[in-house]
Amino acid sequence: MALSLIKSVWEGGVLRFRNKATGTPIATIGTLRLHEYLVNTDIDAQNGTLLAAYLAGGLVTHTSTGAGGTLTFDTAANIIAAFPGLAIGDAVECYLVNDGNQTVTLAQDVGNTTTIADTGQTLATKESCLLLILMTAAATVTVYAIGA
Repeated sequence: MALSLIKSVWEGGVLRFRNKATGTPIATIGTLRLHEYLVNTDIDAQNGTLLAAYLAGGLVTHTSTGAGGTLTFDTAANIIAAFPGLAIGDAVECYLVNDGNQTVTLAQDVGNTTTIADTGQTLATKESCLLLILMTAAATVTVYAIGA
């Protein structure tokens, strides 16, 4: 997020960073470490799309109970737009949790602008991973599923 979009304020002995326009908390620097604010988006369908807004929230929970599902990534353009100031070589993180009872497959967007580094990567039942999303070119990103 570009610095001009962030405001900081000392509250209760910690430095809080907030979205300047909305006041939504982004992160806090406490006495021992950095605290990140996450918004959990729950996808309760066999198949779903990992929209850029969900990824920007930092935590996505997927519940597939009927059969194995697929989570398809949003386009790279949408993902890049969701993170103002993102530049080539920058990476953002999002946690992904499969709390269903079926294996979930990660898939790239239809236009192939969001590449999954490990094609066919799956997330087993009751498994979670860290999605590392790297901007690799002006309109492309590569996703690494770490821990899946």
